[in-house]
Amino acid sequence: MPLKRDCLKIKKEIFEFLPKTTNIFLYADRIIYYSSYPDPEEGTQEKPNSGRPKKNQKPKRWIHLFVDEEAMVKEKKDYVHRMMKHPTNYTEEGFQKKLDDFGSFSVITNIDEDEKTIYQYYKSRVGVEVLFDGFKNTMHFDTPYMQNDDALEGWMFINHLALQIHHKIYQLLKEYNMLNKYSINDFIEYLSDIRIIKINDSWAMETMPKAQTEILQKLGLHIT
Repeated sequence: MPLKRDCLKIKKEIFEFLPKTTNIFLYADRIIYYSSYPDPEEGTQEKPNSGRPKKNQKPKRWIHLFVDEEAMVKEKKDYVHRMMKHPTNYTEEGFQKKLDDFGSFSVITNIDEDEKTIYQYYKSRVGVEVLFDGFKNTMHFDTPYMQNDDALEGWMFINHLALQIHHKIYQLLKEYNMLNKYSINDFIEYLSDIRIIKINDSWAMETMPKAQTEILQKLGLHIT
């Protein structure tokens, strides 16, 4: 379950040095810093070497802290823009107070998995949010401009098929452990340039760039 940034369970001091550590993994080619500790309300417990409860112990709740480096830079930039436009409400002092919050993200869980897996679980939670994020941001299908019921039904059916394909791409990237390098949008952009051209009276596939060939080979996909 995600925690609000002002949650008292979160040890804010960890965020100060977390981006300076080597506790990192990649997700969709983004650098993610991580740390974890037992939920203070569960009492004291020695942290195992793996960073999570041992399987023969009663499940304990753990706090997992993450910092997305790309999101951190984006949030800093956004705050600076707000300082320039609204200097009364957004100040340098406010920037300093939020410095450790930028790009941060925390969850509480009793799942017996490492931090990278916990992060992936959250990013794919329920599946619905992932699909509808793609629905709005990747496929841009969130605003219908339909004039009658037949057109709207056709629009909804096409979106239904598109969402299924979107979810299959996600599952494929997850199965081959490639979410650390490629997002769904990356996958679509890489493969959208594959073309078949007509030469004289015959059709032939254009030579694919190395990046396209590599992603197809890694996923075991063949286009003929």
